[in-house]
Amino acid sequence: MKTAPWMDRLVAIIIDLIILRLLAQVLPFTILYHQILPDDFKNAVFETLSRGEKYLLAPAYFVGLRAWWNGQTLGKRVLGLRCVAANGEALKFWQAVVDCLGYLIWPIDFIVGALLSGHKNQRLTQMIAGTQVIKGP
Repeated sequence: MKTAPWMDRLVAIIIDLIILRLLAQVLPFTILYHQILPDDFKNAVFETLSRGEKYLLAPAYFVGLRAWWNGQTLGKRVLGLRCVAANGEALKFWQAVVDCLGYLIWPIDFIVGALLSGHKNQRLTQMIAGTQVIKGP
């Protein structure tokens, strides 16, 4: 298994953040346009979905895709990266959750991980979860 370089991982995250931002902008309008909810709830739903990107959409996107889509998000898939268990097996759901918790404390997660992981290029929460990002299938 070839460990993914930091720069490839950064580009994948940037792609993912662009996709999340687009989803956060489009999703509320789609729900409102198609009149899925009653009029009374439209403003509340629009506000919640517009602000809920980081609280609802981002965790669902990062954890959900990693757990159920072979360790990949859309950004990782574009760059041929995959998050796997350290032993090379597929991620378990709890590993995806712990791994993604690092985004909440990303500067600490990255710096401590970079200092401690050496050539494995793991973030701190990846070391705790027993995961790593690899390049290739």
